Amino acid sequence: MGLYHIISNAGTNLPALDNIGYSTDSKINRFGPGRRNLYLIHYVVEGEGFFNGNHLKADQGFLIKPGQLEYYYPSSEHPWTNLWITSRDPAMEELFDS
Repeated sequence: MGLYHIISNAGTNLPALDNIGYSTDSKINRFGPGRRNLYLIHYVVEGEGFFNGNHLKADQGFLIKPGQLEYYYPSSEHPWTNLWITSRDPAMEELFDS
């Protein structure tokens, strides 16, 4: 399977989403170290990987806030398949500012 994107900014009261993606490609499912100016939610569907030194497996995920140092990559033995959502909408801060 490849990489899929769905762009959705439909007129709702929910924060605008820039991107929703799904990938099984371990070359795409890695980043960093670096910082981005967006909210990024990753969810591991299957397999395993690492986020900022923390081991993650299926049914776990992580949130990256704007400006946060991030580094994530799939396990070499059991690479993850993951879903993600990105948003630059300031309304996301209200959801995750705790």
